[in-house]
Amino acid sequence: MEVAKTNQRKGIMLKKKKKIPIHIVDDNEMYLTYLDEKFRNSTNYKIFLYTSGEIFLREYISSPKKIKNAAIIILDYYLNSINENAKNGIEILKIIKEVNKNAEVILHSSDIDDEIEELAISNGAASFIIKNENSFFRLQNGIQLIISNKELAKKKKQSFLTGIIFAIVFSFIAIIVSIVFFFPSLF
Repeated sequence: MEVAKTNQRKGIMLKKKKKIPIHIVDDNEMYLTYLDEKFRNSTNYKIFLYTSGEIFLREYISSPKKIKNAAIIILDYYLNSINENAKNGIEILKIIKEVNKNAEVILHSSDIDDEIEELAISNGAASFIIKNENSFFRLQNGIQLIISNKELAKKKKQSFLTGIIFAIVFSFIAIIVSIVFFFPSLF
């Protein structure tokens, strides 16, 4: 998703990347504000904040497929401090994956629980990051890993298509040369 931009004075091609949407779902408004500030001050992501999984799901489900596929979601596990009946992060993750199996979700929790981590990964989370003093940097690394993997998959797909086109063109030329060589009377 890169857009080429020419610097007219120097004649240099600069690549300007589109802002990647990051959706952060956490019912702790202070923590949301903290993450929002950290991401806005140190990254070039487009940040969206949600205080409940249900509010996020309404917006996510109604968004176009292109936006769903570009988004990265940071999802808290415990989402019931405001609404006791709110779904937890695993339940929201399952719905996200039903809507878009390619969704990239990082489950983020203050609870160090192997069972929650296993559930997150088995239900399609890209990673599980524990909230602590290093979690912002770990979130940044997790997001970068997701972006790098997406770019690698895109390049592999482009390389595969280029290989197929090359094989088709090469086969076509080989057939023409063979016809000319073995049946010169046709020309």
